[in-house]
Formats: sequence, C-alpha cells, structure tokens
Amino acid sequence: MIEELVIVAVILSVASIVLSLKVMSDLKKVGGSEERLRASLEREFLEVDRRISDLMRMCMDHDVRLGIMESKGVEKGVAKSEVEATSLNETEIRILKLLKGGEMTAKMVIKSLGKSREHTSRMLKGLYDKGLVTRDEGRRPYRYRLTEAGLEALKALP
Repeated sequence: MIEELVIVAVILSVASIVLSLKVMSDLKKVGGSEERLRASLEREFLEVDRRISDLMRMCMDHDVRLGIMESKGVEKGVAKSEVEATSLNETEIRILKLLKGGEMTAKMVIKSLGKSREHTSRMLKGLYDKGLVTRDEGRRPYRYRLTEAGLEALKALP
C-alpha cells in the first residue's frame, strides 16, 4: 500500500510539471502577464504540495497501524476483524459508527457525513465488500446495517 502511495505522489509531481508547462503555454498564447503566470503556477504547486502531504500523512498512518499490528502479534489470516478494523479510513469508521445506531440509506449517510454521493457510495460498497455492513437489496434505496464483523471492527478500534 505504501509503495502505491509513493507512486501516486510521483505521478502527481509529474502531472503538476506537465500542467505548469501547459499553463505557461496557454498564458503566452493569450498574452498573459508574467505575474498571472506566476500566480497560476503557484496555485497549482500549492495544490500538488497539499496532495503529496496528504499522501505522506496516509503513509505514516499506515506505518503506525502496521507497527501496532506487529506489536500485538497480528499475522496474516489471524484476527481478521482486527486487521480490517485497522485498515479502515476515517470516513469508513464514521460510517460504521453511524450504522451502530441502526440501519440507514446511503442518502441518510451522505447527509450525516457531509461528503459527496460518489465518495459515500464508494465507502459503503467497500464496507459491504469487506463484510462489515450488509444491505437490504430487496428495497430501494438500499438500507445498510452493521454485521457482526462490523461491530467487532468497531470494538477493535483504539
């Protein structure tokens, strides 16, 4: 996972350079001033820097979680609920805590989280695929609720 995040960080860096060159080219074509060019590039680099910082934070979080798991003697195939609980992101944990109060539709979860529909749907599907939530597919919209594994995952959280 950490290797993948490093690759993403490198790709973002390369993309920012390409984007910077495109912005410079576009501004020169339309006669943009050097000041506008500099401001535009600065905004792009700040955004890339923010994304790289987020990725590095995620890497450190995963590294810490891995260290905790190793210190508890958790190995692959052992204590699956603990492994899954420590690999949950903040949004997934919030969703599990919401569902602890009872079943909810995706729309209800979206309103509670304040996240986009796409992001929330992706998180719910991921939790469903991990077996931490179940959904009533006989009703539309789906109603999500915690499974026993989901409850165990919440209990295993620090």
